[in-house]
Order: sequence, then structure tokens, then C-alpha cells
Amino acid sequence: GHAARNSASLKVRQPLAEAVFVVRYPAEQDVVHALADTIAEELNVKAVSVVNSADEMVSYSLNPLPQVLGRALKGDFPKVQKALREGDLADVEHWAKTLLAGENITVEVDGQVYEVTPEQCEVVQSSAEGYAVAEDYGYVAALATALTLELEQEGLAREFVRRVQTLRKEADFDISDHITVTYQASDNLKAAIASFADYIQAETLANTLTEDAPANGAHSGTFEFDDETVTISVLQV
Repeated sequence: GHAARNSASLKVRQPLAEAVFVVRYPAEQDVVHALADTIAEELNVKAVSVVNSADEMVSYSLNPLPQVLGRALKGDFPKVQKALREGDLADVEHWAKTLLAGENITVEVDGQVYEVTPEQCEVVQSSAEGYAVAEDYGYVAALATALTLELEQEGLAREFVRRVQTLRKEADFDISDHITVTYQASDNLKAAIASFADYIQAETLANTLTEDAPANGAHSGTFEFDDETVTISVLQV
């Protein structure tokens, strides 16, 4: 799941709508369902599901490696390379999944059977639009990457909380100290703060969260993230 998020350059604090998994054995589906809440929290997604096939989320192509497979097959390499690259979709998908599972494949060309190892052929995965996909040994994790306004605002709110916590630490507040927070923010961030005010106050122990200039004696800082700018001040109650 984290590999899929990293492949799409999505920040850990940005909530996503869904994580979808493909597993190899039926019993593993039960494990995913049982741990769904934990997985959702770890991956910062709203829902977790298991499907039988990754066909709608990922496509495969094969890149036989000349320096490895070519050395092994010598003069037969070009025709095997062509068969692997240009095979029908069902064959390519089967070969790709087998190689990703760490197993050898067999390819028949002109009546002759060739064995190809995972080290001799690179599997190239392409994520379907709207998904970030990672696959390892036949297991697939796909994250839905489309962001609604609510998800975008929640991501901004989490980044705001992180900055408030930084100021709390700099001011040497005790972890149980309640505070007041004032801020001056760019428009999108301002809207996110308003939408997620209850969450922000609960996470930061803020008795008040007010759009205003820094209060006298408050510890303040100015931050930039996600094309937004904010000045935050915190004051111990």
C-alpha cells in the first residue's frame, strides 16, 4: 500500500477514498477483511476492499533483457523476445503474473519451448487511470487516487495540525496543555480549516481556533505547503 502511494507521489497525510487488494489465496481475503480498520488507518484511506482480479486496475507488458536472456538464448533471442512482447493480452498477463510471483515461465515459439526466469525478463506494470498500483509476488495493492474536495480539505487540515503540533513542541508546552490557536491563511486552506475545525481542535487540544492576527505573547510561525501559506500562533491557556 505504501509503495503504491509512493509511486503516485501522494503524501502520507493526504486521505484517499479506497485501497483495493488482490491476494493469492481465499483465506487471505478473510485476513484483509478482519484487519480492514487497521489497514485503513495505516494507509490513510476511507475504505478497504478485496477483489479477485487486478485487471481493471493494472495492465502488463514484458521486456526481455538482452544482456541476460539474450546471452542465454543467443540466436533464438529475437523470436522469443518478439513472442513475449507481442503475445496476446491473456498470455502476457499470465506470464507477467507468474514472473512477479517469482516463478519461471515457458514460451513456445515455432514448436520449440523456452524457459524464462524472472531475472531474464522485466515486467512493466501500468496503472489504470485513477489508480496507483504496486505488485509483489502476485499480490496487488491499488489506491484510488482521485481526490474530492472533501479529501483535499482533510489533507490540508492534517498538514495544518502538523504545524500546530510543531509550534506546541517549540513552545515547550506539556502534551496535556490546552491552547488557543489563531491563524491567517490563504483561501483554500482557510476553507479547509473551517470545514475541519472540530478535528483540528481535538487533535491539538485547542479551546479556540480563530482567524486573527497573532496574539500578544503567543508563539508563532509561518508555513508553506501544498501551494498554501499560513501564519499560526499558539498560546497556552
